[in-house]
Amino acid sequence: MFKLAQVSGYVVMAVFILQACSPMTKPSRSVYAVDANTVWQTVELTADGMHYGLDVNGVSRNGPIRTVWLQRRSANSPYAYDTFQLNIDCSEQQFMLMMLTLIENNQVTGIQNDAPLAYRSDTGVRAPFGQWLTIDKGSREEKIQAMVCQRQP
Repeated sequence: MFKLAQVSGYVVMAVFILQACSPMTKPSRSVYAVDANTVWQTVELTADGMHYGLDVNGVSRNGPIRTVWLQRRSANSPYAYDTFQLNIDCSEQQFMLMMLTLIENNQVTGIQNDAPLAYRSDTGVRAPFGQWLTIDKGSREEKIQAMVCQRQP
């Protein structure tokens, strides 16, 4: 009986060792990629060649709130651009900056969602993340609101 218990102990130990030595599977690498087929509908083209486009097929709705992606791309740098995720309140004249992604060659190289930045570089307005801001008449945000709030749910 002593030998059987001893052998059982060795078997359990061998299974433990074999499991510990089994080849590890590599965890899949997280890659944030950009859909190169996304069609960006023009919101604005500035005099300095900055194109602002809206992914109208990617608009999500939650009551009066629309979540949208806005692309900012310079004609001088077609492979490096920014995208902004915005919330637009269709019932109020407000927008909220949610996230900024930096993209190079259709790969996301940076994500920012916790610090203020010069979102409206043409006006120098600093838009903090996660705060409702008033949509000004004639602004880019008013154009976006008109595009995404045409049909209220």
